[in-house]
Amino acid sequence: MSQDDSNPSIIGISRMVKITFGHRDKLAKLLSNTLSTLKDYKEEFEQLLQEKDHEGLGVLIHTSTMTLYYIEASKLDQLMRECRELLIRNPGSEELLHATTATIAEFNSVMAAVNDIDPDQALREYSSRNS
Repeated sequence: MSQDDSNPSIIGISRMVKITFGHRDKLAKLLSNTLSTLKDYKEEFEQLLQEKDHEGLGVLIHTSTMTLYYIEASKLDQLMRECRELLIRNPGSEELLHATTATIAEFNSVMAAVNDIDPDQALREYSSRNS
């Protein structure tokens, strides 16, 4: 794998704060929607891998791009892309199994991070950094 799996997942929400213009309720709603969307993406990812559907996985990667961009989850994006490449090259490989496990773990880490964000605290931190 191209990234160190021992590094914790790091997300950011500064882009979300900007597009919600710092409105707490809008940010809270966007975070809630993002968490729900990530859960759906994870389920779809697992299903596509089980079906060995690299084309469907390509569509999922494309579909998830903006969500992952707004939470700055570049590691998750990279892991999904890696799984797709491995699925194309050798769908039964041990390497794909490891990449899939790492991707699912990253999905879980990202979802936990999004779930743990307190919109009020996030807005205070964002304001103090940008004032």
